[in-house]
Amino acid sequence: MAGILFISVGIAALVVGAGYPMGTATRMGAGYFPRLLSVILVVFGIAVALSGLRKPPVPATFARIVLRPAVAVTGAMLAFAALLSWAGLVPASIAVVVIGSLGNRDFRIGEVIVFALVLSAFAALLFVRGIGLTVDLF
Repeated sequence: MAGILFISVGIAALVVGAGYPMGTATRMGAGYFPRLLSVILVVFGIAVALSGLRKPPVPATFARIVLRPAVAVTGAMLAFAALLSWAGLVPASIAVVVIGSLGNRDFRIGEVIVFALVLSAFAALLFVRGIGLTVDLF
């Protein structure tokens, strides 16, 4: 099923990006990289599907659904989206790490703060200084 999902998303991306100019490897057009990623996704999906077909089927079981990690990750993404334009990249990055970490039962505030600061500094250096993305830091 995962292979079919990858193949479907890859084909859908190829269809959506079909109108973009391709360009060449040395002068890439707007559609070059998306098509390349789509083809890679389709090939990966085929490999996953074939790998799944080689193994015997696993009986379906209904395990207990754990909501804490899913809620934490979803909340982290929503917080980033809300904070990026209002507070800036650094606070939004810190919020992603802190809120996302709440999904782990072994939440250690010291480690989370250090990781949040390192990640936000790296994001600021990479996206604002390195790539030149026009986003406020604070």
